[in-house]
Amino acid sequence: MHNTYCSRRSPRIHLRPVDHATDRRCQLCSSCAGIAKIGNNHCAWPTRLSRSLESFSPGLWVIPSRCYWRHSEISDAIHHGSHLFYRFKAGHSSLAFPLALTMYEALKQQQALAVDCVVPIPLSPDKHSTGQINRTRILAQQLASLLGVAIADVLSLRGPISKRQFLSAGLSRCQFENRYHQLLQVDNSIRQYGRILLLDDVCTQGSTLNCAFLRIRETHPPSQLTATTAGQMILKSVVSDEDLILARAPRLLFAM
Repeated sequence: MHNTYCSRRSPRIHLRPVDHATDRRCQLCSSCAGIAKIGNNHCAWPTRLSRSLESFSPGLWVIPSRCYWRHSEISDAIHHGSHLFYRFKAGHSSLAFPLALTMYEALKQQQALAVDCVVPIPLSPDKHSTGQINRTRILAQQLASLLGVAIADVLSLRGPISKRQFLSAGLSRCQFENRYHQLLQVDNSIRQYGRILLLDDVCTQGSTLNCAFLRIRETHPPSQLTATTAGQMILKSVVSDEDLILARAPRLLFAM
């Protein structure tokens, strides 16, 4: 485990005054125990995500409401991680830190820690106006702190957009991507960064991340971009081996 915030393994922990912020993070670290994190080669490349990205590093599996496998077949470790993600999505912002740790470990596995900034996918302005939590920004704060880099809030949307509403209305993913690309703006300050880490809370097929990647490349062609998400939805197209998902597969876990 990255030790910037968590010192629970240190034998000297009782020999210095208690740092309440650190102590709280150490307690949150325990939320990661026993969850199934995505290891190298466990997740295939999302179908809508450009292969021009240097790497894609999702942290943990998330079970969608409609899943190719029955929920009862999926391992308890994956259920644990998926529940952790959905609690964060429901407003438990304190869970951003353990989720950021899973992203950090996924990046570390893929040797993708060398970045200059973290760029969060922006919140739709209609959600911002109603006071909804900006989950990607909260995750970016925690991960950027672990990486020791800046957050670059260079992405914004000129108008409201919802992938769920697009698909529910019978429109295609391609139509959503075209509209999202039109609405997405990139601030020119992105040009000061060479190695950029895109961050979203969850990936399904990679549409949103791909639009952000293309927009940044249009503004800053020489940049090197990688991507990470706290979760990856379990889809048949991205699961490299079903034994990694089902209850008979304890090897999915890797140590923090």
